[in-house]
Amino acid sequence: MTVAGLFNMLQKSKLVECGPQANFVSTEELIRMIERYYTPGTRLEDKLTDEKFNTFIKSNPMKIPVNREIEEWKARMAAREARIQEIERLKAEADAVPEGEEKPTIDETVPDEEPEMDEEVRR
Repeated sequence: MTVAGLFNMLQKSKLVECGPQANFVSTEELIRMIERYYTPGTRLEDKLTDEKFNTFIKSNPMKIPVNREIEEWKARMAAREARIQEIERLKAEADAVPEGEEKPTIDETVPDEEPEMDEEVRR
């Protein structure tokens, strides 16, 4: 029997009805029925245990959006700090220019400092 055949059989027995009528078998129950008979041992429920999920998250921490946001914030703050140091270096070079020569113009625009992420948001 195919999955389409099973679904058709459930519709004919009025366990799964289309349209505005009530469903007697939920989508979750239908998936469990199909998995029970067509994929024993490889059910989605078996694959998504807490232990496997935690192992996956530990090996792929950047899959969590808040971790990506923290890393992006750190990169922005590192770029800001590098820009501040570059401006200070250019100012020191400009101060070393003798009095009679023209001093270079320095662009002193620095990105605004962003506050660190709240502890509640990190969780």
